[in-house]
Amino acid sequence: MSDERSEGLQGGEGDAGPDNLLDSFDRVIASLPPGDPSRRELLELRPQIYDQQETMVEARRMIEKLEEVVKKVTSPANRIGTFLGATSKETAHIVVGGADYYCNVDPRISLAKLKKGTRVLVNEAFVIVGDLGFETAGPVTKITEILGKDRLRVGSEHGLHSMVLQRSADLAHSTLKSGDEVRVDSNYRMALEMLSSTKSHEYYLDNVPELPWEKVGGQETALQAIKDAIELPLLHVDLFKKFQHATPKGFLLYGPPGCGKTLIGKATAYNLTKQLCEKTGSEMREYFMHVKGPEILNMWVGESERMVREIFATAREKRSEGFMPFLFIDEAESILGTRRASRYSNILSTLVPMFCSEMDGIDSLNDVVIILASNRADLIDPAILRPGRIDRKIKVNRPDKLGTREIYRIYLTDDLPYDGVLAKEADGIGASIERLIERFVDWQFTRRDENKFLEVTLRRGRKETLYRSDLISGAIVASIVERAKALAIKRAIATQQEEGIRETDLQLAFNAEYMENDIFPTTDIGITVSGVEIVDVVTESIELVRRYTEHGALMKWDYELEDPHLDARGFRARELLQDNDESAYYEIDKNRPLSFEEIKSDLVLSNGARFYNDHAHPEYSTPECTTLRQIVSQEKAGERILAECARRRNQKLPPDHEVRLYKNNTDFIGHSYGCHDNYLVRRDIAWDRIVAGILPFLITRQIFAGAGKMGVEAESASGEPGVYQISQRADFFSVVVSIDTMNRRPLINTRDEPHADASRFRRFHVILGDSNMSEWATAMKIGTTSLVLDLIERGEAPQLEIAQPINANKSISRDQTYDWIIELTDGRKISAIDVQRIYLQAASKVEAGAGEEREWVLREWGNVLNDLEGNVMLARDRVDWAAKKFLLNTLQEEEELSWNDPWLQSIDLEYHNVDRERGLYYELLRKGLIRRFTSEEEIKVSIFSPPETTRAFFRGRAVARFNDEISSIQWDEIVFVNGSQARRIALPEAAMDPRLDALNHAARNGKDFAEFMHAIAQID
Repeated sequence: MSDERSEGLQGGEGDAGPDNLLDSFDRVIASLPPGDPSRRELLELRPQIYDQQETMVEARRMIEKLEEVVKKVTSPANRIGTFLGATSKETAHIVVGGADYYCNVDPRISLAKLKKGTRVLVNEAFVIVGDLGFETAGPVTKITEILGKDRLRVGSEHGLHSMVLQRSADLAHSTLKSGDEVRVDSNYRMALEMLSSTKSHEYYLDNVPELPWEKVGGQETALQAIKDAIELPLLHVDLFKKFQHATPKGFLLYGPPGCGKTLIGKATAYNLTKQLCEKTGSEMREYFMHVKGPEILNMWVGESERMVREIFATAREKRSEGFMPFLFIDEAESILGTRRASRYSNILSTLVPMFCSEMDGIDSLNDVVIILASNRADLIDPAILRPGRIDRKIKVNRPDKLGTREIYRIYLTDDLPYDGVLAKEADGIGASIERLIERFVDWQFTRRDENKFLEVTLRRGRKETLYRSDLISGAIVASIVERAKALAIKRAIATQQEEGIRETDLQLAFNAEYMENDIFPTTDIGITVSGVEIVDVVTESIELVRRYTEHGALMKWDYELEDPHLDARGFRARELLQDNDESAYYEIDKNRPLSFEEIKSDLVLSNGARFYNDHAHPEYSTPECTTLRQIVSQEKAGERILAECARRRNQKLPPDHEVRLYKNNTDFIGHSYGCHDNYLVRRDIAWDRIVAGILPFLITRQIFAGAGKMGVEAESASGEPGVYQISQRADFFSVVVSIDTMNRRPLINTRDEPHADASRFRRFHVILGDSNMSEWATAMKIGTTSLVLDLIERGEAPQLEIAQPINANKSISRDQTYDWIIELTDGRKISAIDVQRIYLQAASKVEAGAGEEREWVLREWGNVLNDLEGNVMLARDRVDWAAKKFLLNTLQEEEELSWNDPWLQSIDLEYHNVDRERGLYYELLRKGLIRRFTSEEEIKVSIFSPPETTRAFFRGRAVARFNDEISSIQWDEIVFVNGSQARRIALPEAAMDPRLDALNHAARNGKDFAEFMHAIAQID
């Protein structure tokens, strides 16, 4: 019995308490006699009661924890504010989310220790309960005015309006001045920190090496003019005063590029400062500010003017500190160009007067020396060039024969390794180098056929020949010497001998320099001067295309294989709606003094692309690509090619005529031109299945692939102003499916020209899209469409049917709410974002293997849809229409413009300017406000090199290497001629034929045409 009692008591020892059921239970057991049957039953029941008791205790603990969690979840969130100061011993003035509050302070927080501008934690009762210190990040802006000791006025820039800020405690004793940059708190009430690392004068400061006049070669006349203007006034001050002869204030150095204008500017700074030091006995140093004109130009209103003021203020400040400041402005015509009358204000109309005003406040050579440099002095405003501002205009010519020798003497010094024969000559290495330079320059200036560079036909028919030596410059000489050094180094590595520079190295470098130098045309050019007011756009388009004259461009396109009447629905259209237009164009073109081939100017380029005149505008077709990086790089390469052609065309026009190129899709008066993306699709996929699967996607793709435009247009009608659309092309589509492309444009084009094996493939020809400036948008446009076509081929495309596709396409583009709601045939309403999400979800389920670009597209697809759904402006760093809308919003608010103001349409157009110095897209890109997808290096390579994974590589290499042996060329074939023999080479589809690698290998490695053709014969 004692054992049973002990067992019973032990079970309840850990659960003492007033409500303990086990204690009561044990007392009942103890009160019963040992042999009582009830006692045994109670003892058997006790373990069950114990387990229940433990369960209840654990449940109580869990309920207590749950109550704590619920309390935390339901408690109001603490807020973070900015402390503006104490209003009494116990209350504080704070700002939270832009609203001001007077609140109490927790007794544990010392109000006296809170610093002005610090962040504070505020509870739900608006009591300060914590000091979080100063913010470490935030907007940066510039001070425009100091308002007493506690307040600052900051400027209107980077999207921030002009506002007044208080100084934080950390800035209370700092010395601030206009132009300084400060970091602002997130409530835009406090200036928290001064940032000085990005001041313009530090950015523009350029190092001036020891540069006496004799180190500037080939420019004796220009140097003498500067010496007379600088040294004489300093050395003969009394004589100048006696004659009351004013000393010059500024200089203009003008002439061809690469001839040493910047070098002369630095030499001027070095020598003038040296003269002043010798005259005054001081330790003065030069302060050389090298400013490139385009760096001044800024998209924000008033920012360019502010930068000019700041640059001049810095120059004067440095003069007061004992420096001799020089302000060297390169490409001066870009910011000081001639002002013209215009309805709208132009940045030149404010920059030029401001520059004049700043120059008028300069005291000749004793204050700040202004040096302008320009390749086009004729474009600079006369007010700048008048005496009293720019007093000396000095032409920097190309060096003559003697001048060229001087430049080579600077670069070919006697401490360089030379060929052993030169080094062993009896009269020493110096004399040997001199003879080497004389022989090489004589060879370089010889008027032989190999040195012919350009034949120019003048307006009256007289022809002149330019030789390579006519285009020499100091920069070219420097490049030739560097190339020769590289050749000598490579030879030394190959032979394992210490061989030096040879005369043949210089000759090879000379030839290579002129062959690769792409700033000059390399075929005959007819120079004409246009004086008419009405521009013949066809002629300009022809002239622009024909400015592409790089080695390897081929004008032998074969039109026989083209048939735009073939329809993907299985028949050949007897007539197209645009046939009448084409016939009319043909009749007009008969009156031009050019053949059909000359009018088309149909070029195939060394990168495998096609570049031609499409009657009224130039058209560039990229080569075939298999990756997004390839297609984006090649598409951007096309922009660079077009921009260079425009630059060359403008060189042949009068100063008041200029060709500008815009990569857009409308002229704003009812005419549209397209941007077509093309995809290779399996022929065995039914056409109706393709249309049904792709149409909802293409109509809604514009929400991230649209380029945006001001106004609403109709065919052959001017636009309705005041409406901003997300698509440039949506206005111009009137049918769902058709073979036509110019009249009654269809959403789905049925032209059936696969440019491949027609029994296996079709080319899906998309004409619905906009021309994108954004690299990201181009990559996403192509990438998402490729994924959807893959879904269609797999039979896994979403089943959606839009009720009125034409209306839906236009309504999405014009919807100012950005809800983008459309109706399906079953009566359901759905947003364009949800349509895209349905396609995204379907593409995400496909197990197509891990691919970096595929994963990137899927990830970016989801991200952009989320951003567009939350706030469309979140996508302005990659979506063209959003980026442009941001620009227009900023201008409209800053200038208080009506949305009907034509100025906004001008800004719209300038976003698409392919000139990287002028285009507003490129301004955003320079400021880091637009994402990139490819790189500058990839774009530069793509200008001349084709993609290596497609048949474009064979085409491009054949054009570059065997131009003369090609008799005709098309996308999918090339005909070579060898003597009297013609050989037609069929090119396989991109990356889908085992012959492709073999053909590309032959194009890459064939030493000459004979070996190339032999390798091809082995393949076939």
